[in-house]
Amino acid sequence: MIKFNKINFQKIKQRLPLTSQIFSRYSEEIIAVYLFGSLVKDNIKPLSDIDLAILFNFKLTQTVMVDLENRIFIELIRFLETEEIDGIVLNYQPISRQFAVLKNKQILYCSDHKKRIDFETGVILSYLDFKPYREEFNREFVRALGGR
Repeated sequence: MIKFNKINFQKIKQRLPLTSQIFSRYSEEIIAVYLFGSLVKDNIKPLSDIDLAILFNFKLTQTVMVDLENRIFIELIRFLETEEIDGIVLNYQPISRQFAVLKNKQILYCSDHKKRIDFETGVILSYLDFKPYREEFNREFVRALGGR
């Protein structure tokens, strides 16, 4: 993503813990919010942004989740004073993406530890169950493309 305004990551790091005040206003709808990506790995580059994943209550419809996501990210943009936020709804991501988020994460907010742990456990088990199939598929795919 091309940056129009340079991100002050020192300021962002100071303000991120305070974002729980925003998320807590949606405690009935949000189970957890994760920070992931280059900021967590402390591998900030000129094109880095802020990667956030929201895990919503599974009782919500996808339409409600999208509406909430939009409202929450508008608040975050104002609070963090940057539009360089890449947000995803974790509920509807493929297992591989969910696992990638959980593998290197920082929990910014959690309203229900049991539901969060149940979700994380389910993702890890599903990812590991299908890992051999994914690896075989990838090998065959590369072979079909003329690779080794």
